[in-house]
Amino acid sequence: MQKRKEIFRDLFPNVMRLFELIKSQQHRTLALLLQNIESEIFLNRIARRIAQERPDLPIFTIHDSIVTTVGNETYVKMIMR
Repeated sequence: MQKRKEIFRDLFPNVMRLFELIKSQQHRTLALLLQNIESEIFLNRIARRIAQERPDLPIFTIHDSIVTTVGNETYVKMIMR
């Protein structure tokens, strides 16, 4: 785990400093913040856009992924990018 942390710090030093600052104040806050960001992206942006553009397309969100029917993967991936 330490090696991953070092790699992350090397690649994203400012983000790592922000994470450390948040964790130094309230340890659980960072996890809650990241969960809220994930929820915003997947539910309020990606899933909402798919529902607006293709209301007939079945989608299911599971944590940080979207499940759909066979043949619709390319469309969903395009929206996610």
